[in-house]
Amino acid sequence: MKTPSIPGFDCFFCSQVHSTNDVASQFIEKQTKLFDKKIFWSNIQTHGRGRQGRKWISEKGNLYFSLIIAPDKPLSEFHQLTFITSLALVKALQTIMDNHDLRVKWPNDILLNNKKLCGILLETAFSQSLQKTFIIIGVGINVIKAPKLKTYETCSLYEVLQKKYDLEYILDLFCQQFEIWYDIWISSGFEKIRQAWLANSFKEGTGIQVHQNESIVKGTFKTITKSGQLVILTEDNKELNILSGDITIEN
Repeated sequence: MKTPSIPGFDCFFCSQVHSTNDVASQFIEKQTKLFDKKIFWSNIQTHGRGRQGRKWISEKGNLYFSLIIAPDKPLSEFHQLTFITSLALVKALQTIMDNHDLRVKWPNDILLNNKKLCGILLETAFSQSLQKTFIIIGVGINVIKAPKLKTYETCSLYEVLQKKYDLEYILDLFCQQFEIWYDIWISSGFEKIRQAWLANSFKEGTGIQVHQNESIVKGTFKTITKSGQLVILTEDNKELNILSGDITIEN
């Protein structure tokens, strides 16, 4: 069902989905004409997933959506959309809260008071009929309720702010910010995105642990590179570039 228009985007509400990314992928398969900026969203997702095939526990009433875009950029730069999306989420959510510690965490999380509030999953989908690669940006925001996990702390907007927000309103705020930062990326490249992302991340020198398969690297956060890699200063005072992994922030 198509929902009230958000300028620049076509939004479709799905009453219940397996995964909004799956709905987006199926939509791409059926298209015979070029398109851009389609959003499929729901408040009930039965088989959400995160990075590396992990299960995303989708509590009923939260906001789950997938944005399909077709940027005129090399495929090698598509991963930068994670930073654009996380930046847009932070900027959008900052408009509804004051005096709260809202930050981006490499590579794809939003933390509120050091607890996970949002997650992002980027996937590609190739259209045989259009001979074009699309990007599907999947986002989950704990608006009403956060899952209780053993691996890390989580929170919801309602839990922290004690206020209920209309899901379309939150989606609209995101789209407004995404449009701004996406246009900057298209016209000026990644550097302005990188600087803005860093300004909304943890301070240089923050203690972190990087989990990669069975190994853990300890150090302090330094920066991200011009290609989006994490740079840490290890305990033996060496700079290390991290291409992939999960990080935890040391309190």
